[in-house]
Amino acid sequence: MGKRLREGTISIVVTTAGRDYYSTKAFAHALVDLLREETRGSDTKVNLTAFLRRVPGWHVDTLRKQITAERTLQPAAVEAIAEVLNVAPEYFVEYRANQIAEAVRHHPELVDLVYDLLVTRANSLEAMVVPMVTTAIDRLANGQDIDSTLASRVFELIMTGQVSDVQAGSFLTALRTKGETAEEIVGLATAMRHYATPVLLPTGVDAMDVVSTGGDRLSTFNISTTSAFVVAGAGVPVAKHGNRGQTSRAGAAELVQELGASIDLPPEAISRCICEVGFGFMYAPLHYKATRDVIPLRRSLGIRTIFNFLGPILNPARVRRQLTGVNEAKYVPVMAEALARLGSTHAMLVHGDNGLDEISISGETMVVEVRDSRPSAPFIITPEEFGLQRHPFGEVVGGNPTRNADITRHVLTGTPGAPLDIVLFNAGAAIYVAGKADSIEEGVELARESVISGRAWDKMAAFVDFTRSWESETET
Repeated sequence: MGKRLREGTISIVVTTAGRDYYSTKAFAHALVDLLREETRGSDTKVNLTAFLRRVPGWHVDTLRKQITAERTLQPAAVEAIAEVLNVAPEYFVEYRANQIAEAVRHHPELVDLVYDLLVTRANSLEAMVVPMVTTAIDRLANGQDIDSTLASRVFELIMTGQVSDVQAGSFLTALRTKGETAEEIVGLATAMRHYATPVLLPTGVDAMDVVSTGGDRLSTFNISTTSAFVVAGAGVPVAKHGNRGQTSRAGAAELVQELGASIDLPPEAISRCICEVGFGFMYAPLHYKATRDVIPLRRSLGIRTIFNFLGPILNPARVRRQLTGVNEAKYVPVMAEALARLGSTHAMLVHGDNGLDEISISGETMVVEVRDSRPSAPFIITPEEFGLQRHPFGEVVGGNPTRNADITRHVLTGTPGAPLDIVLFNAGAAIYVAGKADSIEEGVELARESVISGRAWDKMAAFVDFTRSWESETET
């Protein structure tokens, strides 16, 4: 009995077949013949098994796996379909994702055939169709922007290991050198979201994130993560997304581990932690597993890459409120535009004095506010406006995870000084973004109360206890 692969103008029936190898050339030749036959009529039943028997090495199970895997056209297959439709092969290489429907509008019966028979996975890097990667690199190297579709497609190839490290590094470096646009960031974020392991929160849980791009190389203590505990202590659910330090000695992941927490909880446990405790931590590589293979490349490049921008945007819990620190002033409005286009409800993008990717306690901070998916014009805030004293920048410098964890504990227990004040400033802004306060000034006071009352410390302790308990339960 055959199994119908897909409904469409042409019915494709799968029965059984079995081969151990395949020939791209034979496949392409048989496909050309088949498609030419099918374009003569729209009511033909296509027996996929019979078709595959004409192509040495192809069998149904392999094809089915390839259809559900990353979609990349082999060169011979590109040439085959291009010949049938009388268009240039480059058309499909670069634009098939969005324009294939237009290409087959006169032959709607080809749609199923294209997706069910042509969209396959190459068996080696040498067989990949990656001219688009070269095209993208050339454009970026010449200072030209690329559209979100091309950016998304190239990034898919990088994420799935289908381009060499040299090509991937060249793309990331060229993009960094040229300067990322909101259009490119949105395209890359869209591609990344397809590979996410999400954290699903119940309806009505309006969590937020306090996060920064990293890459400022200023070696401050973990201001964002410490601020996030204070925000949680003020009654705002926090879904904290973080990673290990790429250009620093201690990222958010190292800090929470040093505080005693486990960072490898499954999504359902993180959701429970956010709902029950009011704070949860999502370790980026566990939610974007496709990025694991890129970590060595990022470290070898030793520069800020697009991943620094994507981390804050791609919260696995899909929060729509966030305070996001940006390490370069020129990218504050760019990131704001990207967040707006991705559906942010309320966000603040900030860049502090000295190049800090947080709100600064030692000078001015540039801000762009996003409300209802619309970014504001940039504006400046200072500590004095909100009743806070300025401190020398050196007083918020941290160190290794142990040193940073000590600073966090001192802040959460209310030890006076620059670390406490910078956390109150950032947490106050976050509480305002969360809708818990009507202004940053009111948010700062709620942040102070969160610390003084001990609720900020309690949130941190409860978070650590929850992760340990979950880990113990799973081990037993």
